[in-house]
Amino acid sequence: MKLRELIVECRRASRDTVVPYFWKDEVWTAALNEAEDEACVRARLIEDDEADFCWIDLEPGIQRYPIDSRVIKVIEARNAEGQLISGYEIGQNALTLGVAPTVAQTIRLLVYRRPLNSLVDDGDRPEIDEPLHRYLTHWALHRYYSDQDADTFDANAAAKHEAAFELRFGKRPSASVERKQRRKRARVTRFNPGF
Repeated sequence: MKLRELIVECRRASRDTVVPYFWKDEVWTAALNEAEDEACVRARLIEDDEADFCWIDLEPGIQRYPIDSRVIKVIEARNAEGQLISGYEIGQNALTLGVAPTVAQTIRLLVYRRPLNSLVDDGDRPEIDEPLHRYLTHWALHRYYSDQDADTFDANAAAKHEAAFELRFGKRPSASVERKQRRKRARVTRFNPGF
């Protein structure tokens, strides 16, 4: 679905169809962008090894490298020859190698990530798979009905749409759970001296 279609669906479902609207298009757009990001964090919907930030140039003697904030989870890392490497730890927006490389080289990460671009123009489409687009409206409607405005606030409707979104994309992991998942992976990998 295109952004314009998603906004129209949100307006129809909320009955926000008469000018002047309770929510401007820009507010619906922000809520829909938030919805796509939230869906990606919860369900890890976008797998990528092509984005610029999936390639990390390693330097001799350096163990720690920044990871783009749009990366949700690193699935695997491979060297230039396509061999899996191990012995790294993923922390808060950083990859730390178990042993510093002795020569310059490039590794390629396979990651789950957030969307690269926000929805801006009417014809823009979410990056997640097309069949999931319509469910983004539940998050936008949850935000609409949660707005502390006399014309839009409805706690029951907000809870209903949040539950529908959660049913499709799952619960959001807490920061503590995400941290533990990163650390758990670090404990089970060993450094591969061949890389």
